[in-house]
Amino acid sequence: MKLKNTNIFKLLIILPPVALAGSLETPDSGKSPKSPQQTEPNHSVEMTLRLNTADQVIIIKGDPNLVPENIRSGVTIFGITGTFSGDGTQPPIQTSIPTQSLQAPQAPPLPTTSDHYTDNGNGTVTDNWTGLIWLKDANCFGKQNWETAMQSAGQLANGQCELTDGSIKHQWRLPTRDEWTAMIDKTYMFPALSNAVGNDNWTKGDAFTNVETETGLYWSSSTNMEDQFVAWYANIGLGNVYDEHKSLKNAVWPVRKGQ
Repeated sequence: MKLKNTNIFKLLIILPPVALAGSLETPDSGKSPKSPQQTEPNHSVEMTLRLNTADQVIIIKGDPNLVPENIRSGVTIFGITGTFSGDGTQPPIQTSIPTQSLQAPQAPPLPTTSDHYTDNGNGTVTDNWTGLIWLKDANCFGKQNWETAMQSAGQLANGQCELTDGSIKHQWRLPTRDEWTAMIDKTYMFPALSNAVGNDNWTKGDAFTNVETETGLYWSSSTNMEDQFVAWYANIGLGNVYDEHKSLKNAVWPVRKGQ
């Protein structure tokens, strides 16, 4: 088209809806006026033609909606090639992966050795299956009532009962009812404990010493919740856990958590 003068013309080009990913609307006089907070998206491109004696210069004032994501794939408008492949009725599908996700609970660490018990050479024995550290001497305090047994275990420290582990008071305690249940191995009887490897019945010094094999009654720190005067104890001989009055006397076998 040949332009006959040098005036500046402003042309409003309405892009056809087939070219854009979203629908393009023109003002509709039949609709109710919009509130001041609402804005009408501008889907037009204002093009200014500026002519001079040498040639014709076309300046396009860009539309913020005229981007590749809003133009159908394979269509080029004013030098912008579209990348949208949808049907124009829904926003593009989010393909990014959230940076945070739920993690499954971590499994407890596996034992560093396949043996059940490890003699630490300092008056303690580590249960590799639970991580607890037991006093090697299983009958250092003799038989005591529950209150005295709790105090004896709590006061145990380096230098007592052949301990050279550097432990201090209040690190040791009586085992809980559940810890006794984990300690007992009902595969065996008199006592219901395994040897250090874990493949046979306990024998003297493997890995503990002075284990009560006849009666084998040891206090736990757990009180019977239905009767505060009753506490649970382990019968090492038979491999069961029972409860009885705290005034009675049973053996004391302290334990502490691993490092």
